[in-house]
Amino acid sequence: MEEFEQIRTIGTGATGIVKLVQDKQTRHHYAMKIVDKQKVIEIRQLDKIMSEKAIMEATDFPFLVSLYHHFEVRHFVFAHVNALLIAELIH
Repeated sequence: MEEFEQIRTIGTGATGIVKLVQDKQTRHHYAMKIVDKQKVIEIRQLDKIMSEKAIMEATDFPFLVSLYHHFEVRHFVFAHVNALLIAELIH
């Protein structure tokens, strides 16, 4: 997480939040989806989350969300996806 600068929260949902972040080395912007594992289990959304991950991993088109990287810690899953329409998100 230290390699990313958190710019702002751009969305919230039932299982987590999405933050606009910038890679400190490359200066590329990403949307970082932070998913609370316990909430996913509580509301029985594991299949949905796994399907979403598989779709984002398989996607390679500039106008669709693609998964670049993901990692897990004890209670959370972090996913870095392309930040679409970044100018609209910032303003």
